[in-house]
Amino acid sequence: MVLWNANIDTSCILCQALMETVDHLFFDCPFYEQIWMSLARGVMKDRYTSNWSEVVRIIMDENQDKLLLFTIRYLFQVTVHSIWTEMNRRRHRETASPPALLAKLIEKTMRNKFSIVQKKKDMKLEGGLHRYRYVLYIANQENLQLSFFVLLFDSLRFRSKLVRSIASALP
Repeated sequence: MVLWNANIDTSCILCQALMETVDHLFFDCPFYEQIWMSLARGVMKDRYTSNWSEVVRIIMDENQDKLLLFTIRYLFQVTVHSIWTEMNRRRHRETASPPALLAKLIEKTMRNKFSIVQKKKDMKLEGGLHRYRYVLYIANQENLQLSFFVLLFDSLRFRSKLVRSIASALP
């Protein structure tokens, strides 16, 4: 875009990084990374990556489970489209959506797609909705456990500060 208009703002509209490039927008941007990680980590498991070339390699790999491949490809497509739409909404000064809301919308789009596939009785993708819901359930359980430990740590840290401040006030 800079080649067309040298006066254009090249900073990322999602995270305000200095230079918005394709590599930055998809996978280097913290906004995108937050969404991609929350959704893709459970699906991709030990193959999870936020590296653009690695993700492209994975979605082009035909030697994997067809249901998993479909899920990763569709998740990638919906996520890229959602980020692009959000970027355009912000450029046109519409209301910005936080990453958590976009992740929920993407998740709902994924569930809707699997529901449609299930109703059409596509045997190649049989069980996709059940498997996707299970992956989301496991990911949510891990997030709940992590949230619990973060809350516990914060609580202990607060109590420690409180005890120190009370002790310092004593004669």
